[in-house]
Amino acid sequence: MINFKIGSAKFAYICLSLVILFTLCGVIYSAHQEQKVQLASQISRMQSSTHAIEEQITQSLLTIENVILTLPKIFNTPLNGIPAADIEHALTRLQLGLPTVRSLSVLTPKGKIKASTNKSNLDKPILLDDFFPFSSNTLGAYEFRIGKIWKGRDFSDGNVSILKNGDGGINSHRFLPLAIKIKDDSVGTWILIAFNIDYISDKMDRHTGENNDQLTLIRFDGSPLINSNNFSLSANASWEKLLPEMQKQEIGALTGEWLTSYRASSLYPLILINQLECDVALAQWNRNFWTSVYWAVFILFIVLFTTRLLIKKIEVTERHEKQRQIELSDSRDKAEAATEAKSRFLANMSHEIRTPMTGVIGMMQLALEESLQPTAKHYILNAHTAAMSLLAILNDILDFSKIEAGKLKIDPVPVQLASLLADLVEMHQLIATEKKIFIELNIKSSVPNQIIIDPLRASQIINNLLNNAIKFTPHGTILLEASCSNNQRVLINIIDQGVGMNALQLGNIFQPFNQGDSSTTRIYGGTGLGLAICKNLCELMGGSIFATSSIGIGTKFTVELPYEITLDQPKEPTHTNLPSESKKNFSGKRLLLVEDHILNQKLFHALLTKFNIEVTIAQQGQEAINILYKSDKKFDIIMMDIQMPVMDGISATQKIRADHRFDKLPIVAVTANAMSDERQRCKEVGMQDYLLKPIDRHALLGCLDRWL
Repeated sequence: MINFKIGSAKFAYICLSLVILFTLCGVIYSAHQEQKVQLASQISRMQSSTHAIEEQITQSLLTIENVILTLPKIFNTPLNGIPAADIEHALTRLQLGLPTVRSLSVLTPKGKIKASTNKSNLDKPILLDDFFPFSSNTLGAYEFRIGKIWKGRDFSDGNVSILKNGDGGINSHRFLPLAIKIKDDSVGTWILIAFNIDYISDKMDRHTGENNDQLTLIRFDGSPLINSNNFSLSANASWEKLLPEMQKQEIGALTGEWLTSYRASSLYPLILINQLECDVALAQWNRNFWTSVYWAVFILFIVLFTTRLLIKKIEVTERHEKQRQIELSDSRDKAEAATEAKSRFLANMSHEIRTPMTGVIGMMQLALEESLQPTAKHYILNAHTAAMSLLAILNDILDFSKIEAGKLKIDPVPVQLASLLADLVEMHQLIATEKKIFIELNIKSSVPNQIIIDPLRASQIINNLLNNAIKFTPHGTILLEASCSNNQRVLINIIDQGVGMNALQLGNIFQPFNQGDSSTTRIYGGTGLGLAICKNLCELMGGSIFATSSIGIGTKFTVELPYEITLDQPKEPTHTNLPSESKKNFSGKRLLLVEDHILNQKLFHALLTKFNIEVTIAQQGQEAINILYKSDKKFDIIMMDIQMPVMDGISATQKIRADHRFDKLPIVAVTANAMSDERQRCKEVGMQDYLLKPIDRHALLGCLDRWL
C-alpha cells in the first residue's frame, strides 16, 4: 500500500511539473517577441536623436569656420606681417559674434601664441601633433584640425585631459581646441580657437534627461571628446571594438549589452555615439517577464515541495536515525585516524580529482576548437571557466597542505620587480575593467632594478591580494605600490576602495577557512584559504603581511619581504620557440600511451593525432611491457601514468630500464599527484620528463618537441 502511494505521488509530481513547465515556456516565448518590438522602437528613437544633435554640432563648427575665414579679407594682407596688437583687435571683434568661443589666438611658425583675445595665453606653446588632420576639399585655401579635450578654462591654465571612469558631468571645466590654417602666403598662419563645449553638452543633456541615453562625441580616430552628464566614458563599450565598424559607415546601429546608434559628421572628423543599456531599455519588459516567471516558479515550487513531503514523510524518521548512527560511528573512526590519514588522503584527492579534470578540461578545449553554434559555445566556455575555478580551489587546498607539511620550498633568484608587478597588473586589468575598476601601479624610485627574491611565491601573494581587491571593490581604483627600505626590505601595498572590514574581521582574516563572516562566502564565494596561504608564504620568505581597513572606505594590505641586491641578469621566463599546433608535424613517430582512465585515453589520442603521431594505448604497466616486447616497430617515446591497476608506472619503468635495448627510449611521467615528491622519484627510476595533470597543451607540445 505504501509503495502504491509513493508511486502515485511521483506520477502526479511529474504530470503537474510538465504542465507548469509548458506554461512557463509559453510565457517566455511571448515575452521574447515583445522584447524584439521594444528594442526596435528604442533603436529608431535613438537614431533620430543622434541625427538631430549631429546636425547641430556640425552647424556650430561651420559657423566658427566661416567667421575665421573672414580674417584675410579684413586685412587684405598675409597675417604673418601684421602687428600682434592689430590682430588681437580684429580677433576680439570676431569673437563678439561667436558666443561658443572662449578665445581666439594666432600661432607663430614655431608653435607659440603671439596674439590672443586672452592675454594670459601669450607665449603658450601649442603642439599640433595631438590635433587630428582634416583638410577642406571645397575651398582648398585653409586647413582645419580638431584637438583632444583640454582641461581648464583656456590654453593659459589648461592641458590635455585624460578622461577616466567617473569623469562625466564636468564638461564646463574643459574646452575643445580647434585649429584653422589660413594659407595666405607660402608659410600660412594657424588660428587657434578655444571652443566652449557647454553648448554641445547642453544639447546632449536635453536628449538624455528623460530617456537615459548616454551620448558621446569622439574624433574619427577614436579619441573621446565630450560625453553627456553623469556618464562614465569607458563604462559601457570599448572604442577599439566599435570604431572600425563606425569608420566604415556614416550611419549605423549595433545591439548587444548596450543599444548603440552612431552617426558620422559629413563635414568634420567627428562621430556621435548614442548608447542605452539594454536593461534600462527593457525595464518594463523585464518587470512583466519576471513577474510571470516568479509566479510560475512559485507554483512549481509549491507543487514540488508538497509532493516531496508526501514521498519522504513515510521513510524520513527511520532514515535520519540510521544516518545519525552511521555519522556517529564514522566520526569516531575518522577522529582516531585523522592525523595518520591526512597526507595520504590529500595525495589521493589530488590524483582522483586531477585525473578526470584532465579529461573534462581537455575535452572542452577540443570542443571549443570545433565549429559550434554561439549558444553551445557559450555554454562550453562557462563550463570551462567553472572547471578552472574548481582546479584553482584544489590548488589552494594543496598549497595550504604543503605549507602545513613543511614541503613547500622557497627558490630566490634575480628578478626585475617592476616588470613582475607590471605583468601582474596587466593580467588583472581586463577583469577589473569589467567592474569599472582601474588598477594603478606606482613603483617608487627606491626600488632597485634587480633584486633576489622568489618570483613565483611573490607573484602568488600579489595575485591573491589583487584578486581579493577586485572581488571586494564594486568600482573605483586599486593602487599597487612598491618601495624599498634602507634595511633591504621591499614593501608592497595593495590599496582598494572596497567594502572594508571592522576590527573583529581584521583580527581573523589570516586564519584558514575564515572570510570575515558567513555572508562573505555567500556573496563573494571562495574557500577562505587565500590570505592564510599569503601569510604562510610571507613567513617562509622571512617577511610579514598585515592589513588596515575601514568599513565603506576600503582596505590596505602591506607585504614586507627581505631581498638581496645583485648585479647578475634576472632570470627570464623560459619560452620554448614552439611552432604553432597547426604547423607542427611529427609524422612517422610512434608513441606508447600507458593510461588506465578511458576519458584521458581519448583526450591524449585526440591531442596526439593532431600532430600526426601514431598512438598505441596500454591500460596498465604490464600490458605496456608486453606491447613493447612484441612490437615489430620501435616506439619513439612512452607517456607513462603513475597510478594504475596491476602494475603502476614506477614498476613498469624499472622493468623497461632493466632491458638495455630501451636505454635511449624517452619515458615521460604523466601524473595527477601534486602532493608528494613524485618528480624526484620518477627521475630516479629513469624517466626523462614529467607532466602534471590536467595537461597543459603547450607543456605537452614542448615535451614532444624536446624528445622527438
